[in-house]
Amino acid sequence: MFKRIKSEREFAKAINSENIAIVYFDETGSPYQTPDYTDFPKYPAYANVRFYQITIEDLYELSEREIEARPDECFIIYKNGRKIGALDIMDIQTMHRQLGEVIEKSGFERQVKKFDSVRDFNAIVASGHVLIVYFISTWQDDCYMRCDYERLANDPAFSSVEFYVSSSGNQKDIAEKAQVDVPQLYQVYKNGYKIECGSPNPESMEVSLMSAIRGADFFGSSSEITADVKSGRVVVIHFKEKKSHSCKFLSDKLEKLKRLPELFNIGVYDIDIHDQGEIAEAFQIKSAPTIFIYKDGLNISRIVGRDVRNIREMILRAAAGQSLN
Repeated sequence: MFKRIKSEREFAKAINSENIAIVYFDETGSPYQTPDYTDFPKYPAYANVRFYQITIEDLYELSEREIEARPDECFIIYKNGRKIGALDIMDIQTMHRQLGEVIEKSGFERQVKKFDSVRDFNAIVASGHVLIVYFISTWQDDCYMRCDYERLANDPAFSSVEFYVSSSGNQKDIAEKAQVDVPQLYQVYKNGYKIECGSPNPESMEVSLMSAIRGADFFGSSSEITADVKSGRVVVIHFKEKKSHSCKFLSDKLEKLKRLPELFNIGVYDIDIHDQGEIAEAFQIKSAPTIFIYKDGLNISRIVGRDVRNIREMILRAAAGQSLN
């Protein structure tokens, strides 16, 4: 979490460090709709970064000096007492990318990590983060860094992703748990579920990761989706069949909608009624495609069939707090 700075002395101590220090200057009562930046400290990419917060009114002179000509609410980035970058408040993905670029230029490098045990693997998958695991052959154990996997791990675009490598020979219990049956393979997990796998080449890995980050939430248990609905935010659930062209069209459409900045904070679930039959049963789904839209814990729209020409407008209106009637 962000540690609040309350004095000039605390500020000087915070920024005079070899670790990167990010200070969020917050204008109390600001009318701006800021993204949910509070999860930044949780991301593995920022393990060596320290996060702080200053209320501008509390330390006005310091804030004016540091912010200079930037908008009132912003992030200022420091290292060894020196300002090395700044970010204005904008959509989360852009902030991740720009923050990653600043960190990269400062000499920070992420390391691809290894699992200690199958228990460690289970816990990290269950954390819900977007996770990619590169399963290598035993003979590759000392040379996997020669591939582009490390480059992807240090790409600012993937700062929210955890990167792991596992030897399918030396860690057979993990390979069995992950159902790995070939010497080389990568798998992508999100929300505790395996959502992508393929041959380990940089292009396919990159596409899979971008899909996981920007796309729908894809999977989730019935209890997880119910909890998300009860949270009050706008939640869209698309129940589909793999062989249906209409469902494929809707999945692609929802994935594109999810990328819009104004829809970044909505929940989008793409549920196959056969692969996740228990969820379809819980929601009493009889056919696909079927789309539910929830807001404030209430089902405000149910669309059955392929006539969803206004789905974009409906979701935008729901996100903006407007009636769908």
